[in-house]
Amino acid sequence: MKGTRIRAPSLRTRAASAQDGGHAREKIIGAKLFVGNLNFDTSKEELEELFGELGQITDCFLPKDRETGRPRGFAFVEYADESAAREAAERFDGYELAGRNLRVN
Repeated sequence: MKGTRIRAPSLRTRAASAQDGGHAREKIIGAKLFVGNLNFDTSKEELEELFGELGQITDCFLPKDRETGRPRGFAFVEYADESAAREAAERFDGYELAGRNLRVN
């Protein structure tokens, strides 16, 4: 597959309305947060439970090192609702989880 680009589905949609003069504009459907400074023992389930307090989570991904298979110490949490993501970023940035202060943005 060398030289082939694979495109991921977009989280944005374009919509036109009479309110904006019929001009299309982008609308964000969901919002993805970066969660850093995780303890290497933190599980996906722990993150989903914590961040799920504020809204519906559509995805939670904890990348692992290719060579060792160990967690890399960060994650991505995606909410169905942008306002829930904003609230989570404000509430959990600096939050202590498993002895580490989270960085959320």
